Amino acid sequence: MYREFVDSAYGQALQYRKRRDRQFEIWWHGSLQTKGTRDSVSNLSFQKSVRKMMEDMGRKGPYKGPLFLELQFHPPEKNAPSIQNLAKHYLDLLMSPLPGLSLNRKKLLLQDDSQIHFLSCSYAPLVFEEGIRLRVHRLSDFFADLKLYQALRSGDFGDRVKDKEDEDDLFEDDHVDSWLDFQRDRKEWKNRLGEEGFVSYELMMQRFAQEQALKQRKIPLRALRGLFGTRHHGRRHHPMMKDVLLANASLSRFAYFHDLTAVDLGARPLIKGDSDLFKARVREGLEAYKKRIPLFSPLLVTVGVTIIYVPPVEAPKVDLDNLARKAIIPAVHEILEPPSSSLAGLQRLKAKHPEGSDIDEFIRRVEKMPPVQVAGYDILCAERLPDDPPNGSVKLLLHAGDAMRSTLTHLKDVLDEWERDVERD
Repeated sequence: MYREFVDSAYGQALQYRKRRDRQFEIWWHGSLQTKGTRDSVSNLSFQKSVRKMMEDMGRKGPYKGPLFLELQFHPPEKNAPSIQNLAKHYLDLLMSPLPGLSLNRKKLLLQDDSQIHFLSCSYAPLVFEEGIRLRVHRLSDFFADLKLYQALRSGDFGDRVKDKEDEDDLFEDDHVDSWLDFQRDRKEWKNRLGEEGFVSYELMMQRFAQEQALKQRKIPLRALRGLFGTRHHGRRHHPMMKDVLLANASLSRFAYFHDLTAVDLGARPLIKGDSDLFKARVREGLEAYKKRIPLFSPLLVTVGVTIIYVPPVEAPKVDLDNLARKAIIPAVHEILEPPSSSLAGLQRLKAKHPEGSDIDEFIRRVEKMPPVQVAGYDILCAERLPDDPPNGSVKLLLHAGDAMRSTLTHLKDVLDEWERDVERD
């Protein structure tokens, strides 16, 4: 009887509500800082907000287990810091209390960077109040939410729950095909349109093709659980299921490591002196990718990045933030030059922005943003699979970027709507 209740829609909704209630979340408004622009008043204000939420939740000490952590930055209008430098600074503040905090322990919310197995950072210039949204989830709770999402999408509790992902057809390539056809007939189109018209039309077609290709290549929530491996699956120890789960994880990685949008960066730095070699390998990989896939040069749409890290057989734990911040994200900015906003992308088309008082504030704000910036990046530590190289690997996936719809926001939107429907029934 109890098992039936737990497995029912209402029982699953109650468990989801319990997980949601223990998620740590704050919205902090203040002046964003980095390591090079430290403002002790602003930093202390952030830590006090974290401490207050811990007190409100009854949390007496830092998290001890593996975590999913999200930082959504709402940057200032002028001199906006880069996303990777913001992430480093605020992760440090989540660990080490400042003297003015009057905290009788050595750590605030996190014990160590290596606790973070999934780091999600986004950069949302369209939010008009400067600050940060911070969310921290137990990794086990995050995977329980993904399991529930998969059950809802499969129709386990009645009608199959719909999601915006349903609109993304991996096999719909009409814009990409049109751009490739255009490239094959460049001379004919140039004669027909003239030089100036040809350039404008080519960029417009390229933008549509980029938008379609990148939208299709974002890892869907339904595949994310398998991409991590078998570690968080309830039947991972079942002798008949283990091989099936491993095969599913391998298939998920193969499906989304597509040459069109993926770059293999090799193993992470393992010994002293490897860091410079890794940085060089990242740059070489991105330069080669840029030459190999002309569709994305120049980038005309906002993009996001997912970094899949597979650890080596034997090595100390790695700080995911450092892996992204020191080598990967700066090279993506410098070599691929992703536009920081849709307006920045349109400016590369040499298109005039629309006129009207209702969008003046939007135009004014994004024009002051850095012209180059990823909309966000996810970096996750995946489980080793039997066919992984001994030294591990780092792979970069390029996809559509939407700073306001992060991985966690997407997941929570679907589950919250379902939970409200169950409550009404």
